[in-house]
Formats: sequence, C-alpha cells, structure tokens
Amino acid sequence: MVKRVIAVVMGIVFVAVLSALVSQSRNAEILEAKLIAPVETASPTNTKPNCGRPKQEIQAEAIIESFDRLTHHDYLIQTRYKMAKLDVPPEYQPPPKPVKVSYLVVKRASKVIRKFDAEVYSPVGNNTEAGFFSLLGHQSDQLIISQDISRTGVQWVADFSRGFKIIFDGQKFQVGREANDMTISDLDADGIYEITVPITNFYGFEGWRLTTSDTPLPDIIFRYDPIQREYLPANPHFKECLLKNIEEADKNARAINEQPSLGRLMSIALDYVFVGEEQRGWTFFEETCTLPDKDRIKADIKKELKSHPVYRYVYHNLTSNKQGAGIRAVDFANYSYSAAAIYTNRKTFTLEDGTYEGQLIPGCKGSASDCHEPVSLVARTYGDVTGDGVEEAMVVLTKSIRGSAIPYYIYVFGIEKERPKLLWTVATGDRAEGGLRKVYSENDELVIELYGNGARVNGDVFAGDGNGACCPLSITRTRYRWVQNHFAQHGKSEIFPSSGGGDLEMEYRKPD
Repeated sequence: MVKRVIAVVMGIVFVAVLSALVSQSRNAEILEAKLIAPVETASPTNTKPNCGRPKQEIQAEAIIESFDRLTHHDYLIQTRYKMAKLDVPPEYQPPPKPVKVSYLVVKRASKVIRKFDAEVYSPVGNNTEAGFFSLLGHQSDQLIISQDISRTGVQWVADFSRGFKIIFDGQKFQVGREANDMTISDLDADGIYEITVPITNFYGFEGWRLTTSDTPLPDIIFRYDPIQREYLPANPHFKECLLKNIEEADKNARAINEQPSLGRLMSIALDYVFVGEEQRGWTFFEETCTLPDKDRIKADIKKELKSHPVYRYVYHNLTSNKQGAGIRAVDFANYSYSAAAIYTNRKTFTLEDGTYEGQLIPGCKGSASDCHEPVSLVARTYGDVTGDGVEEAMVVLTKSIRGSAIPYYIYVFGIEKERPKLLWTVATGDRAEGGLRKVYSENDELVIELYGNGARVNGDVFAGDGNGACCPLSITRTRYRWVQNHFAQHGKSEIFPSSGGGDLEMEYRKPD
C-alpha cells in the first residue's frame, strides 16, 4: 500500500493537520443527530443530466465528524490509533519520528470486517472522520469515511442497507483529496446522489515543475451502478454538461495574448480526456502550448494517464461502445440457454420475459403452476473477463425447487460475429453451502464469490461453515483467467468473514 506523503508541502501539512488534530472527539449521539435527509428530486426515470445547478450540493466535510465509537444496527464503528513510521524521501533530514495516526474499523459480532487505512499520514498525524448520509434515496445507511491531511486524502462510502458493502472506494480508483474536496449532489435528478472527487496524481509532475497551486486536479464524477452496487467513473455520461465548461475554458485560454500557464493548459486537456474526448484534448494542447519540450510533456502526461484506473475504466468502456452495442444488445430475458448446468435430460430451454415455466414434476397432479419448477433470470453484469478488451456478460439464473434451497447458475457469454457465444456455465450451491454471493469482472479476470469456507465451482461447492444454510460465516473469493479457451483458477482462493445472510448481492435491471 503506497504511503501518500508530500514532502515538499510539509509546512502546509503541519499547519492544516495540526488544526484538525486539536479538535476534540464528539459523542456518537451528536453525530447521529446530524443525519441529513435526501432532497426532493424529479422522477427516478429522468436520468439525463439537466446541466443546471443541482437543488442541493454538499461537501463531505459538512457530514462527517470525529468520534471514538458509533453503533449502527448491529455494527460497531471505531476510530483507532497507532504509531506510524513515515515513508519520506532519503533527502528529507532529519527523518521524522514515528507519529500517532488515526484510522477506522467496522466490527460485527466482535470481529473486524473492514479496516479503513490508506496510510495517509504526515509528521503531525492525520485526520479520520465519518458520518452517515442517505446517498441512495432511502434511509441513511451509507457511511462516508475520510482519511486526509492537507492537500491529499482518501474517501470511502460503505452501505449498510443490505449487509455491509463498500460502494465507493477512492483508494481503488486513486482519487480524492481532503474531505471538503468531495462533493455530493444529484446531477441527473434521479434521486441518487453522484460523488465528485479530484485526481491528485499530477502533484510532483516532472520533478515539481508545476507549483502546488498550478497543478491540475481533474474532477471525476462517480455515478452509482445498482447492478454492480458500486460508484463508478461517469464523466462521459455527463459529457453534455461538462463540455460546456471545458469549451468555455478552451475559448478563454486561446483568447489571451500571452502563453497560458502549463498547469492551465494541462487542466483543460485533461478535462477533455476524462469526458472521452481525448483527441480534442491533445489537439488543444498542441495548438496552445508553445514550450520547446511540449512533446516530452505530452508523453509524460500520457504515461501518468495510462496507469491511472479512472482513465483505464473510461476508455475501456468507450472502446466497447465503439465496437457496437456488443454483448449488451443481447436480450437475456428472452433467450434460449444451454440446459447443461440445470437439466440432464434436455439440451436447451428458453426464457420469455425473464422466466421459463420449468419441466413438469413427475407424478404431480396439481395445477400447472404447482407442477413445474420455474427458472428465472435474477442478475446480469458486464466486464472484460478474457483480457481481450471486449466486454463479456455474466448472467445468473435461479431455479425454484419447491423447497428452502436457492440454487444459482452462472452463464458467461462472449460475443463472436455479433452473436453471443457461451464460454462457461456452472452451478452453485445453496446459501451457506456454496451459494452464490456475487460474480463480476476485475483486472480482466472472472471473480466468483461463494458462501462457505473453501467453496468453489467445479470443486467443493458445498463446503459449508457448519452454521446452517441460512447463516454463512465465511465467503470464498476465487479468481479465474481465460487460458487457451477455458477459465482456469488463478492464485489461491481468498476466505474472509461474511456479514450477510447468504443472499445474492446482485440485481437485475431491465435494458434501457
């Protein structure tokens, strides 16, 4: 984990963080009393950005507070402290002494289920605060956490509405600064708040060629995806609105007689890049930058972008869209599936409006609805799981078996000659006994999470915790890579505590 310490601004860090650290911790009841109700918004079906100022815009610092401990449902949230040795450049002399720093943990049933510590420290400590707020249009079950120092920091959002899940991870996407730089607003008036945070990776660009005040800090808008249950970069979705501001800045930069500062030119070019208009961004930079080493500057900017997770996410999705609707155009609610994972006596079955009535139960003399075991579409998600830069679809079906068990079936589809191609299909178990928690794409790999200690598809799928099917104690996460036209397990499975009740943590949303 990279320690985010900015040696050049140590003086600024000292003043800002010392001020934050002298503030006293507040009582948990005071923090709970500061919960903010969601603002009244337009119909959730109106998801197009309105390009106007949202009815309410809030900085995270207005929501969060310092505290020692806080309870929410059956969870305990604690601020903890430790002594940390700072990782600073060798030329920084004398080296700083270990410093007392803070971080946050979430516990359930006396077990730590998540630690929030991005190692954001300074010579005088750091600031860790949190508070509840209703981002998703219902009860205030989202906890916003910030660990920061002057000019840098990381924020997270944890959702407690259905178990415990991190739905925004600033550390994962390398975004975030101080808490007052995290803006919460409903930009598309759908009743769900968007999150806006800056990218700070250009601090120190080319050996601190830019001053701190001139460093570009591109804002990234994160929009909630209910299928992934995660906030994801969405600047291209708000392109119509963002381009108005970018084009105005472009016009003003070209209008002045003198050479604009390098930081200003970089800022405009980067804003173009993150809305998906990369070519326009580089054209602007080429036409307005007159520095003799502008080609090297451009190469250094591209090098930084290439490794940044937001840039990679945005352009991966844009590439998929340029290739056509691809796998997303397939109507999996009305589709003929291979029966291999579900039935042994037939080859295919067909869903209509998301349901297949199922086969007739032998010997059943009841009504048609009582004598069949229907198969239903319950979830789908998309992502590159084969490493070829093209999205695949992960489709989840379930079968009613007239009992308490809830089996799920995973179908992984690719696209070939504009037609879906089945790559893999597997059955999972029942809740704590290898039941499906989630399937998704991450780092070009297929990730399957099953309930139970050591449960794996095509392996011991029924490995349980001995705690009853209802109540799994563990989750097993296994990663698969596409190797020679099949999925092979990559690395060892990860086993971590379960905080839920064995439910599928995916949602199905009909195509737009």
